[in-house]
Amino acid sequence: MQALKDNVFFKRDDKPSRSPSGLIELPPQVGENSMFGVAVAVGPDVKSGIVVGDRALIGKVGGQTVRYLGEDLVVVKDANVLAIVEQGEGE
Repeated sequence: MQALKDNVFFKRDDKPSRSPSGLIELPPQVGENSMFGVAVAVGPDVKSGIVVGDRALIGKVGGQTVRYLGEDLVVVKDANVLAIVEQGEGE
């Protein structure tokens, strides 16, 4: 799949998220308006620097769920990528 324009397709990844020290969980309110996902397709006009395989915090508002090859994916505009999660963070 090749995403177009500034669209990013994510596979949901709702592992519990903690601070890098592992002591503080993100507040429940974060889960109401955002979710974690792993990028599976990134459009050519994406400016955030996200690449396929990156884990990110994405806004639920403005996203759309699509079914592709039997999997539910969430497609969002680049502007709705709230943060790229570094490897080891949020695990």
